[in-house]
Amino acid sequence: MKGKRPVIVLALIATVVAGAFIYADNSEKMAPKAPDFGKGQWLNSKPLTMKELRGKVVLVDFWEYTCINCLRTLPYLKTWNKRYKKYGLVIVGVHTPEFKSSSIPANVKAAVKRLGVTWPVLLDNNYQTWNAYQNRWWPREILIDRKGRIRYNHIGEGHYDRTERMIQKLLAEGGKAPDIKVMAPVRKTDVPGAACYLTTPETYIGSNRGTLSNPRYLGEGTHFYAALGADQIKDGKPALQGRWSTFGEYCQSKSAFSKLLLRYHAAGCYVVADAGPTHTSATMQVLLDGKPVPPKLRGEDIQVEKGKTVVKLGRTRLYRLVGGNVFGRHVVELDAPEGARFYSFTFGTCVH
Repeated sequence: MKGKRPVIVLALIATVVAGAFIYADNSEKMAPKAPDFGKGQWLNSKPLTMKELRGKVVLVDFWEYTCINCLRTLPYLKTWNKRYKKYGLVIVGVHTPEFKSSSIPANVKAAVKRLGVTWPVLLDNNYQTWNAYQNRWWPREILIDRKGRIRYNHIGEGHYDRTERMIQKLLAEGGKAPDIKVMAPVRKTDVPGAACYLTTPETYIGSNRGTLSNPRYLGEGTHFYAALGADQIKDGKPALQGRWSTFGEYCQSKSAFSKLLLRYHAAGCYVVADAGPTHTSATMQVLLDGKPVPPKLRGEDIQVEKGKTVVKLGRTRLYRLVGGNVFGRHVVELDAPEGARFYSFTFGTCVH
C-alpha cells in the first residue's frame, strides 16, 4: 500500500543497528495527547475509547498478521499482557491491513485465534487510526500514560527490555509499581551481539509493486511462462513458470504444474500466500536449491510427506519455508497448486 511495507525493512535494519528507526521517550510536560481510535470492528473487546482508558497505561501495537516483524514481537506482548494487566496495562492491537485479503474480518479473526492474541484488536481497515497517529510502519509500539499522553514510541523490532522498563515506569506513576525483573530475550537472535545481515529486500509478486525475472513478463491477465535457466533467475525477482494470472496484489497459479522460483540471500525465507479464494487446503511442495529442504533449514510450516518437503496452504497468512541459524544464498522453488495465490516474500536477518 503506497510503499508502506518496504519501510519495515529499513526499520528492521535500523532496529538491529541502532535500536530503533524512530524512538522517543517523552517527558510528562512535553508528551502530546494520544489520538482516539477510529471506527472499525473490534475483536476480543467492545469498542474502546481513550477517554474510558484514562487511568490505565495503554500499549498501542500497530501490526499486520502477515508481517514477520510483527509476529516476532508477539511473544513479548503476550508476556507483558500476562505480567502487567493486573497492574493496569491494556494492550490494544491496531490491525491495519496491507493486502485486501488481510482486511477480511474472518481472516483476521482466524489469525487472532491461531496466534493466541487475547487482548483487544481494532480492525483498522479504513486507516483512520493509522493516519491519526501518522503511522507508516509495522510493527510500532506506542505507550500512553494514565493521563492519555504519548510517552514512548518505538518502531520495528528490538529493545524489548527498554519497552518493558517504560511499561514499569508508567505503571508506577500514580499506581502500584510492579517489582518484576525484565524478561530475558525470547530468541537468541534478540540477544545483543547476534550477527545481522543485509538481506534480499521484501519482494512483492503482484503487478502493483512486483518485478519478475521473466524477460517477457506479460503483465496483468492470464499467460503461460516458459521455464527459465538458473542464471536467468535474479536475486529478489520471482520467476513464474507455467500458467499464471497476475493481479495488482498477487499472482495466482492457473495450473497444477505451475511453479514459482526465487533466488535470495538471507537467514530465512517466508511467503505470504493462500490456497485460493475459497481458502480450502492445498499441498505445496517446497524445494531448496532443487532438493527437499534439509532438516536444519526447515521452516516451521514445512512438513514431510513421502520424502517431499511440503506446506499446507489455507487462508492468507505468512508461511515459514526456510529457517535455521545459517545465512546463505539459495533458490527456493514452489510447486504452486492450482488456484493458490502468492503476495510477497520476506526474509530472516539475524543468526547467533
